[in-house]
Amino acid sequence: MRKSLILIILAIACAASAQNFALLDSLLAGTYKGESAPAYTPLPNGEHYAQITDGCIYAYDFLKGSVVDTLYDKTFKFINKDPKSKNASMPDIEGFMVGTDRWLLVYANREQIYRRSFRADYYLVDTERREVRPLSVNGKQQSPLFSPDGRYIAFVRDANIFIHKIDFNTEIAVTTDGSDDILNGTPDWVYEEEFGCRHLMAWGPDSKQLAFVRLDQTNVKTFAFQHFGTITGTGGTQWSGKSNDKLQLYPTTIEIRYPKAGESNAEPAVMVYDTYYKSLKKMALPELNDCYIPRIRFTLKEDELAIFRLNRRQNVLEMFYANPKSTVCHSIYREESRNGAIDYATIDEWQWLETGDMVVVSEQDGYRHAHLYDSQGGKRWLLTSGQADVTQVYGVDEDGNMFFQVADPSPTQRMIRMLNITSPKKVFTLTTIQDTHNAVFSSNFHYFIDNCSGLSHPLKSDVVKSINGKVLRNIIDGKKTQKAWASLNMPKKTVFHFRTERHDDLDGWLLLPADTAGKTFPLVLLQYSGPGSQSVLDRWNPGWEYFLVQDGYAVACIDVRGSGARGAIWRAKTYGQLGKLEAEDLISTAKHLASSKYIDSERMAIWGWSYGGFQVLTTMSQTDNPFKAGIAVAPVTDWMLYDAPYAERYMNRPQENQAGYEQSSLLNMADKLNGKLLLVSGTADDNVHFQNTVNYVHRLIEADKDFKLLLFPDENHYIRQGNSHKYLYRQMFRFLEDNLK
Repeated sequence: MRKSLILIILAIACAASAQNFALLDSLLAGTYKGESAPAYTPLPNGEHYAQITDGCIYAYDFLKGSVVDTLYDKTFKFINKDPKSKNASMPDIEGFMVGTDRWLLVYANREQIYRRSFRADYYLVDTERREVRPLSVNGKQQSPLFSPDGRYIAFVRDANIFIHKIDFNTEIAVTTDGSDDILNGTPDWVYEEEFGCRHLMAWGPDSKQLAFVRLDQTNVKTFAFQHFGTITGTGGTQWSGKSNDKLQLYPTTIEIRYPKAGESNAEPAVMVYDTYYKSLKKMALPELNDCYIPRIRFTLKEDELAIFRLNRRQNVLEMFYANPKSTVCHSIYREESRNGAIDYATIDEWQWLETGDMVVVSEQDGYRHAHLYDSQGGKRWLLTSGQADVTQVYGVDEDGNMFFQVADPSPTQRMIRMLNITSPKKVFTLTTIQDTHNAVFSSNFHYFIDNCSGLSHPLKSDVVKSINGKVLRNIIDGKKTQKAWASLNMPKKTVFHFRTERHDDLDGWLLLPADTAGKTFPLVLLQYSGPGSQSVLDRWNPGWEYFLVQDGYAVACIDVRGSGARGAIWRAKTYGQLGKLEAEDLISTAKHLASSKYIDSERMAIWGWSYGGFQVLTTMSQTDNPFKAGIAVAPVTDWMLYDAPYAERYMNRPQENQAGYEQSSLLNMADKLNGKLLLVSGTADDNVHFQNTVNYVHRLIEADKDFKLLLFPDENHYIRQGNSHKYLYRQMFRFLEDNLK
């Protein structure tokens, strides 16, 4: 009888576990995230946008939502004059980009390079003649870019730039020196990862000049890691996700030019190609040594190429106007930060106006605000004000109305607003619900699609009249997702704010099990904590925290000092000493939550990925660490091992901040680790190299520290191939069960 009872109990436990993992799997798969906002691509006429559906591209009317044209489908005539090609018909397309009302590009057979960049087979679509032809027959292309007049397409192949002439269906080479050492028009690993670049090219407004950045990687050291062949590779650092059943006897070596902190970066130069004279000139930028050129953009004048330059320390931003013909450059704008690094992303919000004036977004007064400058770099007046960061400028219409997104009324929210640059004191809020709003504007700014979600509701998309905020029609209502979620009877997240013993106000959310009467629960604290980041946002994004709360855990999330959307001074607090203040705030958060009658202070764990993993290990190495257990996934363990632009942006160069690097190094704290640890890493991580984990493991062994190590063969930073992602979360759950239950 006793044996039968035990078997019954075990069977019930196994069934419950299987049910729980089914919920976890569905959360990881995004089942309850609902409809995601499709990629709405505004068309040049201002009244329509394009979308891809079932391999076809349709034009929709903003106002009515009806299909007004078919821009591409498989009935279009396929013209393939490549004698080497076996394609008698078009392959299935994976994406597209719009050039003009007549021309667009579609692509297929995408081959990932790094996180953002890829090469593919591009095809030019003539929407009037309903014809399709290859952009080039000489190999896959990368980063195509239409000229403003729609007659040319610049693209990159094998590190060289080519121009396709649409009228003649021919291509010419702009550069011939491209190689592993020389990159023309495309970013290297760090420019893509740390400056968000997909390409480094810009067409002049008259379509006669093509500017690009040339990166010389000759002096950049190579980082190599092994790929063991457990996952089928694509030839780059990304893998297909298909298991390789064939045993690979010898690992493949993957090499990437990767400048680590304090080491040599790629040397940039700005070049301009003249399509008429076929000439190539180097712009005469002063003091070009040891700097970054994260962006180049033409103004509305053909003789003004705006070149943005950051110094190595990234605390000085300068913008030059270069004359493409004379190559002469003169400084128009200069900004220097005394608190820390300048946020390079503000550059993407700059706008040039027909008057010659420009909208400049900067943090020069402590918050991310928009300013109006004249054509010579003289400041006219402040456009936005207050203690709220402008997070995006969508543009300025022909009447001078500027449309922008702002982190207001709370840093955890986003609203869409409008002001006129001639009378900026009158600000109009175009979105009324205080959640997180993201907008896609029509090219003439008459309409925008408002993608809105909050902690209490999934995505809702509406078409809105830009001038007054009137909702014209609904695209996505989110009701189906809301109903499916309601059927789970999940508890709700509550937002909390508290002041630490150092008088800093922090934002967080807390999730408690539904039945709290007379009970205390183990706590899992989720965090990322990286400079400028935000994990606590009023948006819909259900994750594994709901699986944990269903199993009897309390789950919390917090944004610490250095987080985003709270001004430059707040973000710069951690400058030069990464990990220290964040650990203080995480410990304060744990103590604050432990004072609640619902939290068991003896059973608390902390979790984080990447920077969050670094912060888990840093926090667990403090003398007053309150966490019994921690999970660190893909952690940086010494900033000397990370890439130069990121590490130096927040720590300065090691040559100038040796003490800061030593004090933040986890390799120097391994003997202080206190608590149960699960350490996770992918062996083919091209971002946070496995080298970080190996060095830290060595120090833990020398310090005789107990820990659990979980490795994922041939996985990169995201650990998502095959069954890896599910396996990781199941193992993390089991680790929490073993150590908190």
